[in-house]
Amino acid sequence: MENKYGQLDKDKFAKTIYEQSVSFPTHRCARFVHAAMKSAGLDLPSLNAWQYSHQKGAVLTAAGFVQLSPVGYRPQVGDVVIWLPCLGKPTEGYPKGAQHKNGHIQAYTGRSDYPWVSDFRQNEKSLPGLPATGPGWQTKRAVYEIYRYTD
Repeated sequence: MENKYGQLDKDKFAKTIYEQSVSFPTHRCARFVHAAMKSAGLDLPSLNAWQYSHQKGAVLTAAGFVQLSPVGYRPQVGDVVIWLPCLGKPTEGYPKGAQHKNGHIQAYTGRSDYPWVSDFRQNEKSLPGLPATGPGWQTKRAVYEIYRYTD
């Protein structure tokens, strides 16, 4: 789908985000996702994770992504997940350290070793039906949105 932001090559996006990622969180997930999208042909405005999470994917949908339901979701190369801010306390059912005030954004690479990547290679086991990410997100209360680029 051609639009004012260009056209995304999903395979190049997935390859680039994996190659530029590191083995530990740098707290620059949006910067890494943005750079990989740009190198794969989609020149979006530079946003941080907080902006992505508070705009609820408006930028992605304007660029040709569609929001998917998590029910029956099967990831495809190039899918993007935006995790909304998670501000709960352990007494509210969140694990200790689950203070993620800025949200998170990540992409599906299709790799068997590290299928989900952002600024770092996320190798955690995910809950059934949830994309993998770090501690604190894997709770019933963590809210995320799934987006897929449509050709």
